[in-house]
Amino acid sequence: MPEDVKAALYVDPIQTQNPSASCFDDTGRLYIAEIHRWRAGVQDIRKEQRMLHDDVAIKTSADRLKMYEKDQLNRPLSFYTEYEDRIVMVEDTDGDGRADKSSVYADGFNDILDGPGIGVVYHQGSIYYTNIPNLWKLTDINGDGKADEREVLQDGFGVRMSLSGHDMHGAIVGPDGKIYWSVGDRGYTVTTKEGRHYPREMEGGVLRCDPDGSNVEEVYRGLRNPQELAFDKYGNLFTCDNTADAWDEGRLVYIIEGGDTGWNAGHQNLLNFRDQLNLRTPDYSHPGHEPVPLNPWTAEELWNPHGEGRPAFALPAIDIVSWGPSGFVYNYGAVAMPERYKNHFWVCNFGGANGDLEAFSVKEKGAGFALDHHEKFMVGLGNTDVEFGPDGRMYLSCFNNNGWYKQDIGNVYALFDEKALARDSVKRTKELLTSDFSKKEDNELGGLLVQDDMRVRLRAQFELVARDQIDALWMFAAGEFLTAGNVTPEKVQLARLHGIWGLGQLAREDESLLEHLVPLLSDEDAEVRAQAAKVLADSRTEMAGKALQPLLSDESNRVKAFAAIGIGKCGNVSALLTAMPRKGAKAPENPQKTIQDVIIENNDEDVFLRHACVQAMWYLNEKEKILKLVDHDSAALRLAVLLTLRKLEDPRVKYFLGDPEQHIRYEAIRAINDLDLPTAWPDLAKQIEPFALASEGVEMPEGHQDAIIHTRLINANFRVGTEECAQRLITYAAQPKLPQMLRQQALAALEEWPNPTPVDPTVGLHRPLDPAKRIEIAPVVKEHLSKVFENAEGEVFAAATRLAVNYEAEAPADQMLAALKKSDNAVEARVGALKVLARQQPNMLKP
Repeated sequence: MPEDVKAALYVDPIQTQNPSASCFDDTGRLYIAEIHRWRAGVQDIRKEQRMLHDDVAIKTSADRLKMYEKDQLNRPLSFYTEYEDRIVMVEDTDGDGRADKSSVYADGFNDILDGPGIGVVYHQGSIYYTNIPNLWKLTDINGDGKADEREVLQDGFGVRMSLSGHDMHGAIVGPDGKIYWSVGDRGYTVTTKEGRHYPREMEGGVLRCDPDGSNVEEVYRGLRNPQELAFDKYGNLFTCDNTADAWDEGRLVYIIEGGDTGWNAGHQNLLNFRDQLNLRTPDYSHPGHEPVPLNPWTAEELWNPHGEGRPAFALPAIDIVSWGPSGFVYNYGAVAMPERYKNHFWVCNFGGANGDLEAFSVKEKGAGFALDHHEKFMVGLGNTDVEFGPDGRMYLSCFNNNGWYKQDIGNVYALFDEKALARDSVKRTKELLTSDFSKKEDNELGGLLVQDDMRVRLRAQFELVARDQIDALWMFAAGEFLTAGNVTPEKVQLARLHGIWGLGQLAREDESLLEHLVPLLSDEDAEVRAQAAKVLADSRTEMAGKALQPLLSDESNRVKAFAAIGIGKCGNVSALLTAMPRKGAKAPENPQKTIQDVIIENNDEDVFLRHACVQAMWYLNEKEKILKLVDHDSAALRLAVLLTLRKLEDPRVKYFLGDPEQHIRYEAIRAINDLDLPTAWPDLAKQIEPFALASEGVEMPEGHQDAIIHTRLINANFRVGTEECAQRLITYAAQPKLPQMLRQQALAALEEWPNPTPVDPTVGLHRPLDPAKRIEIAPVVKEHLSKVFENAEGEVFAAATRLAVNYEAEAPADQMLAALKKSDNAVEARVGALKVLARQQPNMLKP
């Protein structure tokens, strides 16, 4: 820990046990979520593998309940209700910096499907609590310190058992006044009150809703185990995502609307459960690492922010940060930390006694971000959450004295710099945060928008919104308060942003207020333009969509990105494609740029800007129009169209299978196989033919990134399942110019043909095929298997012998006998040869 930072105990094990997450209310009371059900009602599939096949197939919470009911002979349902999660409230009533009162705010969270509860945030009199399968709103109506009103705002989270800790977390209030939270890859199958459906049973993500639970929407998907969320002073949202327990590393992720990191729990199935699921997935050796089952997460560098050849559909993380993320917080401004940590984040790494705390900052890079400063702030505490209190001190919850499992003990420590704690700004912030904003005059609230601390500014913003103070918010948004007081340019900028955000909140009830924001789209300050664009985008109005189009020419990629998303969200179809002038017609002077123009000019350089354009095209859903660009000269534009079709799960991504650029062909192959687009499977299956025949001009696969693409081609033929597909696989397996691993995989697919495993071996997802509908391929194998033996060695030879036995196909007896007698041959090869001879030439086995 830095020398100028001190630590003091705030909450002891008598006052809290098994703490997981925390937050402060407007009076300075600390709420702590306790997870008494972790590994005691909320289990880990790694320890319960008898249920593995059922868990992989689960789609809904109801399915999980059925799985438990089915398993009652092993474990009664009463096991799942023995312990309850709860929230305790602790207070420092005498002001000595040490909690002296603890009470239960809410308990009874012990339904069979409940838990663990790892997310709490206080907002306007209520606690929002993330406890699988529900997002709760808990309110103390009568002021007795206990939640007497409980409301489920949304259910459907944590549908699978999965890995423990991959739960629902990170409740936080955004500058737009919405509640945000994260979900790990226990997944979610959510149908909102408005009818939106999110079937993400194998993914983690970030969602948000209005404080009353309406308008639940997915913000980001494809995460493994995001924990806490944190907004910076500009309203940018970040999280840290965990490793897959391979050689990948923890990552800092920018939560941009519509983003997808590319993770699903199928990758985990391949890495951890290949053998248990009886998958034919081969091992591969990644340079510098031990062999693991071939999987997209590591082989295609999905996890690596700087990985070469990583798929374009998945947004990269900002950088490598955190190895076991749990708590996460931003420096709000007036906190008791050394000045050098201004604009920094802190993330807890939970790892028992090896837990630590990292500090870092980011800087803008195009439409995204780059890591700026990064350091290890503290080592040696099993911390689960980090938060700043109204007094400016940093509060760290410690789980079970650094233990991994629940022991019914816990602590909360306060960290602080004594000099910073004595600053006037920190003291003033404490007074403000623990005061009643509803009793402040309008002028005072306006003045608080230029305060040092973001928490104070947000409280003032929300109170002005509650009072419908349109004029005051507009005055600040426009920067008209500059004439009064000694206000720094940074404070001016931040106050303007709060004015914009506040107007955006009010505009949800009165769209006419959006007109106030349109002039800000041409403001000199790029951040003002960006935030005005973002707020207008959320309105989904036709007016906003048209007003945003000029920003596609903005000098800032960040502004362009928000404008592009808004154009799509608001339905401005005219801004999609560049109109070609009719023959003989004069081109218009200074035409407005379109999404198409931005994509071509960007030329794939800024992946976050490309994503924004793809998100715009996804919102517009003009499939027929963008399909006309399949043969466009710009590879960047073709890729963007492909990525849009993928996002729309449109099988016409198959039109790109013949693209001249390999990386575009590979994206099309991934989309068809990984998303399971049935009508495109036959087209994908045909792509194996040039390789099987070693056609002229064809580049044969080299390395693991080519190999995983080829396993998808093999898989396509396996799933289409025609006689022609079987013949392709045998021809492929017989091709000596192909790598041994891939030839063996083709034979393994033929071996599995009659009885497909329910889990797809290329993606690890539950995709059962009906064995009764599989055609008989014995005639094909019998006719063509001899070609494989002409150049068969090692694992290819062994696989071919198994086919010969299974399909009663003839194999060259002399070759079998030679293989059997060769003592240094692999055991599988010799056993295979023995079985063949025993069936077709038993006399050759006589001494």
